[in-house]
This record gives sequence, C-alpha cells and structure tokens, in this order.
Amino acid sequence: MTELHVDFVRCDHVRVTGTNRVIHRAPQALRGMPLHPADDIEPIDSPSMVDYAFVWAGMYRTELMSARGLMYFDAQLHSAEDRLWLWKLHLNTERYAVVSSPGVFYRRGLPGSLTQVFDHRQLGFIQAYSQILTEVRLHPDADRHLPKAMRQFFAIVCHHEKRAKNYPPEVRLEMKQKLRQVFTTIDAPMARQVALEMDVARRRHILSFLQPGQIGAAK
Repeated sequence: MTELHVDFVRCDHVRVTGTNRVIHRAPQALRGMPLHPADDIEPIDSPSMVDYAFVWAGMYRTELMSARGLMYFDAQLHSAEDRLWLWKLHLNTERYAVVSSPGVFYRRGLPGSLTQVFDHRQLGFIQAYSQILTEVRLHPDADRHLPKAMRQFFAIVCHHEKRAKNYPPEVRLEMKQKLRQVFTTIDAPMARQVALEMDVARRRHILSFLQPGQIGAAK
C-alpha cells in the first residue's frame, strides 16, 4: 500500500477443503499497479472484484476507512455484510491494487460455518442488497453500476432459492415476502433486461418476482 500509494490492496487466497488446497485468484489480471476501484465493478456478465467477496483477502488504510465512514460492517446484518462493505469500498475510494500474494487460507465445509446453518440469519442478503441498490442509485455513475448490482443480487437470489428446501417453512415464507418487497422498488425495465441476459433457469426465476404490470411496462 505504501509503495503504490493506494487506499487498499486485495490478494489471491488458498481454498482449503479437508487436505485439498487450491489457489483462487482475484478476478483482476492487472497486478501491482494502482487501479480505480469503481472501474473494477464491471463487467456485468463475468466475475469482477466486487464479486470477490473475501474482505480478509486484502489490507486497508484504517485512517481512510474511518474518515469516510467505511471502517465498520453493518451490525444489523447477520449475513452478506461483506457484500455491502465491498460495494461501499469500490464506490467511495480512489485507488487500489491487486497483488499476487496468496498468503491467506480459507477453510471450507466446516460444520459451524454460517453457510451450513439454515435459519433466518441466511436472509441477511436481502437487506444487504436493498442497501447496496440504494447506495448505487445515489452514486454519480449509477446508470453504469446498477445493472451489475442487479445481476449480482439476482444470482444470489437464485442461489438461496436452490437452498430453500433446507430452510424451515417460516423462513422460506419470510424470504419470499421480503424478496417481493425489494422487487417492487427496483427499476423494472432494467431488471428485465438484466434478467434476459442470464441463463434460462435464472431468467425465468427472476422474471417471476416482477409484477405483471412491471413486466408489461418493460416490453
């Protein structure tokens, strides 16, 4: 960070599953040079640095984070707090870099991890993305970044829907209700266009959340 004069750096990591270890690289080929964080929000249809939701795979200037109100996670979120934090980081900082230093080990499949728990804590992603969409709408380049935020949100919605069979009935119902509320607040034409560029299964699923009137207005 000191040599490159950047606000933060991100790095690769080693994913550990049992005795297996595999290096997972951050989705940015340009290494060891200053980059603009907002430029690496896109592309829309392939992994970017805001999809690399591993906050621990990096280092950050605490004075800058504190001065811009970016130091802390949202304490109200039980999950997906890293997603909101990274979006704010990319939207509100000036310079960062990706370095080839895979010194962090990420252990997967542990029985006590949140991904193995099926309760209301999993629904934090809904509130997180509601806030992400609001943050992006307020950004000067909202038109550029909003499709990416929507696509990421839609992909995670589909991921949780696949896992929904493991949730208690009341959690599944709560998830459906909260998602419907969020979908009433989004830009329907843009949402429909983003959904149409996804694979068939996910496209149908996302379009089912849009109200008939919203879909009609988008045509």
